[in-house]
Amino acid sequence: MDDGGIIGDKEMLLKVWDILKSDGPDLGMLLNSSKCEWSWLNAECKDPCPIELVELVPTSKIQMLG
Repeated sequence: MDDGGIIGDKEMLLKVWDILKSDGPDLGMLLNSSKCEWSWLNAECKDPCPIELVELVPTSKIQMLG
């Protein structure tokens, strides 16, 4: 997978990140945190991204390829 998007609550997304990080390399999937983005669906949320080295993108700036 080159580009993708996952939507869910914070706990689920952190679990997905951990799975991709631990199991992904055996499947040829290597995470590059500098190419990843985190956005809160609630535009009022000002919390930082919970994943180190992943950029926080404001909700109003989300762009999906397609």
